Amino acid sequence: MRSDDAVQAALPHLLTLLGEDDARTQTRAAHLLARFPEVAETTLPLLLALTGHDPAPATGTALAAGGVVGTRARIRRGPGTGRR
Repeated sequence: MRSDDAVQAALPHLLTLLGEDDARTQTRAAHLLARFPEVAETTLPLLLALTGHDPAPATGTALAAGGVVGTRARIRRGPGTGRR
């Protein structure tokens, strides 16, 4: 999909947007990052770190995105290949 290619090209910038003070910006960045489990090793720690911060709207999206990224990444690797 062309839109996925465009978002993937912007991944480095999206990662920096998670550190913004604006909850709407954080929420939208987290939502987009959930589409790319292949970079879960980078995005998952950042999404989980966001859950410990206010504002609450970004926290909910970060948790949901982290769950999606983690689940998709695990499925891609196959059962029994995740770290413990």
